[in-house]
Amino acid sequence: GGAMTLTAGESTAGDGGAVTVAAGAGATAGGAVEISAGVGVTTAGGAVTVSSGVGTATSSGDVTVATAGGGVAGVSGNMLLKTGDTPAGATGSYTVTTGDAAGGLA
Repeated sequence: GGAMTLTAGESTAGDGGAVTVAAGAGATAGGAVEISAGVGVTTAGGAVTVSSGVGTATSSGDVTVATAGGGVAGVSGNMLLKTGDTPAGATGSYTVTTGDAAGGLA
């Protein structure tokens, strides 16, 4: 299928443009935002990558994954990190690690 690229503007004198994807508010439930990679029929499915920006002179950007706080009569949302199921073979793994530090704390 065709590719889609969503890019904010660049700047040579200030901050680059931001990209915001947001679902709408609802009178009952708010809208959902879903990001999914494509199905691979004969080979692997597509990957989903979320990365912060590189800071060429200073720090890279942060990546935050968080649920919102709950209302006065509810609880905050759950968070799930799960690899996929498979009928044959091994499931995927996940790794949480920090980067290497040259001259600082890792």
